[in-house]
Amino acid sequence: MPEDKWNNSVAGVFRDALSGGKYFLLLTAIVSFLASLTVFFISEKRYSSTASILPSSSEIADGGITEESFADLGALIGIKQSGTEMILYPDILRSRTISLDILKESYTFSEDGREVTRSLQEHLGIESDEAAQIILNSRVSSFWIDKSAMALVIRVTTDNPVLSAAVVNAYIDRLERYNREQRRSLSREVHAFVGKKLESSRDELLRADEVLRDFREINRDYAISTEPGLLMQMRRLERRVRIGQALYFELSRQYEKAAFEMNRDTPTLNILDRGTVPAAPSWPDPFQIILSITLAGIFAGIFFLAAREGLRRWVSGRDRDEVRALLAQISADIGRMPFIHAGNNRNG
Repeated sequence: MPEDKWNNSVAGVFRDALSGGKYFLLLTAIVSFLASLTVFFISEKRYSSTASILPSSSEIADGGITEESFADLGALIGIKQSGTEMILYPDILRSRTISLDILKESYTFSEDGREVTRSLQEHLGIESDEAAQIILNSRVSSFWIDKSAMALVIRVTTDNPVLSAAVVNAYIDRLERYNREQRRSLSREVHAFVGKKLESSRDELLRADEVLRDFREINRDYAISTEPGLLMQMRRLERRVRIGQALYFELSRQYEKAAFEMNRDTPTLNILDRGTVPAAPSWPDPFQIILSITLAGIFAGIFFLAAREGLRRWVSGRDRDEVRALLAQISADIGRMPFIHAGNNRNG
């Protein structure tokens, strides 16, 4: 490239701008660095506490029947399944009921060297429940499913580390309570349904046993009888009693399990990590703030110097002819475009 074209190019503008503004650029970098430090120190510190929950596959005690198979029994009889899918947990935690419970609960933590007890809504300084719920679900708490680990992640960010951990664990307690109530609700419905079936089965068994007993009273010599019809009827009545006994035994077992589930208080969540008090703030990030503000200041200084050099060249007439020629060329290229010609022909 010839020397004059290099000097008149954009690269030439930046070269001359940097060569003549090195000290200005250095000053800009120092000022940007000091500004980033100021932003870092005056920014409000935020602390994040995180908990992780894995899917639960625990078994119902004493029976070897899993919670999934117990829920299948509920589905079989038309009752809603108790085992809540993990993918629904974020929506459950964002629900109005749980959100208001979290906002209204009192938490104890240290603030300005003294111990205070207040609700999260009071700490946020928001009187309206609707506004507090919006802030809670948009700025304070977040929930998502980690697909790689198949775990529910709960994160709470506040200006107090102890408060963040307390709110995270409060969410876990609410979710545990919700699951336990769902399980008990299913158990009550299953218990009532199986109880009715058990009563009906007992009546059927008593009738079948009575019919068999009457048959034996009437046909006392059935054991030595050679009449095929009599033996077949005897076997049919005995089979009916055996089936009734097996059904009654199984329904009794399920009835006892449902009664046990109604009063069971074992955990329903497989908690991998509970919320802990964070040792360091999650925001502000010193590296991110200092690097981004300093680089932004340096690039702004470079473009300022380039704009100043370009304006100087334009005022001195050094690049005016080249710019005008470039604009003329662009105008001519636009005029040769097909849709421009079509528009001119229609106007003509």
